[in-house]
Amino acid sequence: MKQPREGFVFRTYSRFPIQTPMLYMGKDFAGQGVIRELSSVGCRILGNYPVTPGEILSLRISHPTHPDPVFIEQVGVRWVKGFEFGVSFDPLAEGVADRLHRLLNEALDSRSYSECASPS
Repeated sequence: MKQPREGFVFRTYSRFPIQTPMLYMGKDFAGQGVIRELSSVGCRILGNYPVTPGEILSLRISHPTHPDPVFIEQVGVRWVKGFEFGVSFDPLAEGVADRLHRLLNEALDSRSYSECASPS
């Protein structure tokens, strides 16, 4: 049986603070949100429609420096705190993974990363 985690959790993948608009779709709804952190295996979203842990969503991620949105067909909601939630990407198709990495690189090179990373 899986043991509950306590305290600090080390992550295998780096998460990067960004601010990029997105849509998320569930079985019977669609919500709008902003990705607050992004990695190659998941992201943290602030949305306008409530979701529940375990729910399966589709994502459409946009960024001003990226001409076409990235569509991820299936992600799993891992945690929820109010309207903020984390999703993990199932293994992504190679083309989708490449597009997501390009979007992340472009976001890191643009102001959307530097605005988030600078202290308030």
